[in-house]
Amino acid sequence: MDRGASWPDDERLPAAIHFWSQPQVPRLSMPESRERRQYQVLAVMVLVWFLLGCIIDSISILLITVPVFAPIAVDLGFHPLAVAILGILPVETGLLTPPFGILVFTVKAALPDEPMSVGDIFRGSIAYWFALIAVIVIIAVFPGIATYLPTLGH
Repeated sequence: MDRGASWPDDERLPAAIHFWSQPQVPRLSMPESRERRQYQVLAVMVLVWFLLGCIIDSISILLITVPVFAPIAVDLGFHPLAVAILGILPVETGLLTPPFGILVFTVKAALPDEPMSVGDIFRGSIAYWFALIAVIVIIAVFPGIATYLPTLGH
């Protein structure tokens, strides 16, 4: 079987696969600080929590993600309590967000006699959604806010 001139032989195949899998565009070398990587990982975790909050309930999300995310966050230097609060806030924000907006439908079910549509409830929750996003950013930047009250007892 003639593989052609461009096909690497069996000894060079792993090296060829590695070469082909690498980006061919030169990368700019930016210094990666530990703090920057910490916040990048935290941003990914918050995004995952938020997206999962849009489609499933909070207990399920926390049971699925905490065993994975908590050790990673603690290894990166985040306080466990701050991570716990940062986990709950994006989940609850996701629960306010369409397409499902489980919290909005809960409010609608609690007010069956009111002439209020689900759209009205979604519009009314926008201010709370932005407030939750602001609190997530504030606690991510200043995690001492999340640990202030518990440290008063020591």
